[in-house]
Amino acid sequence: MLPTYAQRMWMSAAKRGLAAVLYGPSRVTAVVGKKQQTVKILEETTYPFSERITFRVFSEKPIEFPLHLRIPGWCKQPKLMMNGKPLSLSAAENGFVVIDRAHANGDVITLEMPMELAVGHSSDGGIFVERGPLVFSLRPREVWTPIAMPEFEITSPEFPMWAASAASPWNFALAIDNDVPLDRQMRLEKAEIKRDPWRTPPLSLVVAARRVLGWDFVRPKGDDANWFKTPPLPVDTANLGPDETVRLVPLGSTHLRLTVFPQCNPSSRRSRTS
Repeated sequence: MLPTYAQRMWMSAAKRGLAAVLYGPSRVTAVVGKKQQTVKILEETTYPFSERITFRVFSEKPIEFPLHLRIPGWCKQPKLMMNGKPLSLSAAENGFVVIDRAHANGDVITLEMPMELAVGHSSDGGIFVERGPLVFSLRPREVWTPIAMPEFEITSPEFPMWAASAASPWNFALAIDNDVPLDRQMRLEKAEIKRDPWRTPPLSLVVAARRVLGWDFVRPKGDDANWFKTPPLPVDTANLGPDETVRLVPLGSTHLRLTVFPQCNPSSRRSRTS
């Protein structure tokens, strides 16, 4: 996925323009404009963990060309700045805004895309939590066990298959009150961004939750008794444990995860993370 993402971050656009399609730290060199001049753009950002994306323009002389910036559907109020001054936004068309002007060497374009918490609904009645482009998951503690299966030629004692199992509770329902704003029910916590932000995510959400008692893995009988299947979401969430909190991290930071949760109401009406 990542090589494909990088390959499509920048694309050519109509009227010999340039389009920033997928955001991330990058640099691009392209021939643009009616005069077919060369421009270099350095993109600086910690997106998707931050809301700000900075583009630095490098060229031998001013170049007039349209620069297309993608505005995701979740972003309701994007903001643009040119060299530190607010820049009026054109109406987004097909998901892009266009800056069509002469770009000079040293220009700095800043795009701010405020991220809001949101709850999505799955087809099987579950809910999931989003913030901007990120979906958040519960990451239980993992125990990895080597499995020797000599009947498979792709394994050997030196290179076994590995199975991961949860060593901490995972069977939670999110205690979300639909009548209370999400930012009063969830606490966003930020940490320093490391070299590999997916291994040690800089963002996490603390959310009220309750254990769903009796919701467990589905284990087959017979020869396959050591294996298990992910259970469907429980239909009845009446048998619940006490209020507690869980920490959710970006889905891309997990191996084992629970992303789609059953929903339950908090046992009290007050915010659980205040």
